Amino acid sequence: MKEKGLDFFPISGATGEGIQNLLDAVFQKLALLPKSQPILPETPLPQEAPAVEVFRDGDAFVVKGKEIERAVAMTDLENDEAIAHLQKIFARYHVESLLKKAGIQEGDWVRIGGIEFLFSDTRPPRRFKSKSRSKK
Repeated sequence: MKEKGLDFFPISGATGEGIQNLLDAVFQKLALLPKSQPILPETPLPQEAPAVEVFRDGDAFVVKGKEIERAVAMTDLENDEAIAHLQKIFARYHVESLLKKAGIQEGDWVRIGGIEFLFSDTRPPRRFKSKSRSKK
């Protein structure tokens, strides 16, 4: 190894023997490196749009967001376990709190992608319909 210009440090993970010599050598090599300067962007980075937005559209509250809409579209709404998983995704994106902030009440319609359901603060949604529900 010496002939290639490389240092060799025998160490033992079991006993820790040689570790300090290796660390000392690493710190010596790091001290020889030039000090780096942080690279800052010349212009501020654009702020990302919120992952989820909620607004009222007629008699329904609409939840918009790429990940949420994809999750709803991929969920088997006849499967209780799938609905439980979907509720965990809703919690991660704070869907219920956003709906409440928008003024939703028990029994109001929620639309996410092509699915609508009645909002309930006390139990998971059970009544799903396609988006073609007639508007009041």
